[in-house]
Amino acid sequence: DHLKVITVLSLGQQRLNPTKVELNQGRDGRAIFHFEKSEPPTLQDKSAEFHITSDHMEIRQKFALKEMQFQGKLEL
Repeated sequence: DHLKVITVLSLGQQRLNPTKVELNQGRDGRAIFHFEKSEPPTLQDKSAEFHITSDHMEIRQKFALKEMQFQGKLEL
């Protein structure tokens, strides 16, 4: 539950916290973050930014939405 609080996905003016976080306890330590969008993102949003901040680390990655299209449709 702590990861839900310190994680944010920014899409245009929307700032979303994950609704669910799945942690893989295997060797790769993978985490899957699930977000529910109140409004679907559009290309006008231009980018999405994933951001986790805690006392000991910060992870920030920005994604260009125009690069996240499949067959002319925005797919996140």
